Amino acid sequence: MEIIMDNRELKKILSLLRIFNEQYNFGFTIKMERLELADYVCRDKKSLVG
Repeated sequence: MEIIMDNRELKKILSLLRIFNEQYNFGFTIKMERLELADYVCRDKKSLVG
């Protein structure tokens, strides 16, 4: 089964995974093609919230 996501869904999922990883220390890593962009977006949102 192929899963197709647009950027908004991908950013939501990445930010949720990052939040879970930080709060519960699962220690998993996220590897995707556009990790730089998504990581920047997640960090930007986190800094705005924090």
